[in-house]
Amino acid sequence: MTQYFEFREIFVKTVCGEGDESVTEARSFHPNHVPTKILGTEITDTEYRANYVDSAVVIKGTYGMNIWYAYNDCKETALLTVPVEFEDTVRLSRNECSAQGVSDVRVWNTYGPRVVKAEVHGKDIVVTCVRTWRAEVIGESALCVKVYPGRCDSDDKGDTSDDFAEDEYLGDEEIEVSDEDYEQGDSDS
Repeated sequence: MTQYFEFREIFVKTVCGEGDESVTEARSFHPNHVPTKILGTEITDTEYRANYVDSAVVIKGTYGMNIWYAYNDCKETALLTVPVEFEDTVRLSRNECSAQGVSDVRVWNTYGPRVVKAEVHGKDIVVTCVRTWRAEVIGESALCVKVYPGRCDSDDKGDTSDDFAEDEYLGDEEIEVSDEDYEQGDSDS
């Protein structure tokens, strides 16, 4: 029996671009008092948005930088809370996207923002932060598939595989393993 088939183009959403980026950034903060020593730092309330721009993912966001420091020769302490804005660019290591076909951008903050260093420099506090991103760009892609018109409508729900797929596996051998072989293998270890 001769099978008739045709090809059709279907559209699917797929990951068409991805990349990783690590950003290290130092910022200076000017507290109300001349700092003597840094007692602690904490980053809170991280928020961000990502967009696909010029074959890269641009992430814009904010977080709160909290710096606990001592002043007046370590006799008094204060807390400096500052909102911080950032913009990071993730270059895509794989990019098969067209700007008009991009439907979504997914971004994971895989590390950070985290403070890796905080130092007193004169009247300022310099804080170094690290942010590490993983980005995926989702876009539409076209696939060409073989279809068998009317085949699913018939009462005969038999094998609809094509000859090429069957030929591909003719050289593979099947190996049968009995329960006895499996148990015998366990006793050797």
